[in-house]
Amino acid sequence: MSVDAGGRRVGRPRLEAADQAIADATIECLVAEGYTGMSVDRVAERAGVGRATIYRRWSSKAELVIDAVGSRTFDALTPVDTGNLRDDLEQTLAQIQSMMQREYELIQTLNLVKARHPEVGEAFRCQLDGRLGAMTALFQRGVDRGELPADADVDLLARAGPALLWHRFTVSGEVPPDDYAVRIVALLLGPSLTPTSS
Repeated sequence: MSVDAGGRRVGRPRLEAADQAIADATIECLVAEGYTGMSVDRVAERAGVGRATIYRRWSSKAELVIDAVGSRTFDALTPVDTGNLRDDLEQTLAQIQSMMQREYELIQTLNLVKARHPEVGEAFRCQLDGRLGAMTALFQRGVDRGELPADADVDLLARAGPALLWHRFTVSGEVPPDDYAVRIVALLLGPSLTPTSS
């Protein structure tokens, strides 16, 4: 590991920077050239590293792509708990919509890749599990606070909002309008839902 002029170790930051550059280059090549068309040589060229650097860490193109997809935190949500289910849901779905819009090209590409390369699709699916858990917890809080009936289908409700966004982005191929999260919440909860605490 190298040190700078002050004797501080600099190997780890440089290694992490190289990993990020390789992950970014992998995603760029995947989106631009498709899984079949992309090559390790092109990834190395875009990342500014040697081909051997990549092969020392990843034994195959599939492993490289899976790790790169894993570096894009599709499931990363800022926890929201306003004490009001409607506000919680609107803010959380707005975060998901923003993520999908930011990663639109990658999501479209992965949608095509996963049919022929299920190992890559599985890595993408696993990235989304945390998002479903956050949505489930959000609706369960609504049940616990009495905002939803005790027998509410929390699992189905948790899946519905993200599924509507997913359909708009991937099936329709359209970027939803800014008020889409609010409209989804109105559909799921109805206009008359009022927190018991208000």
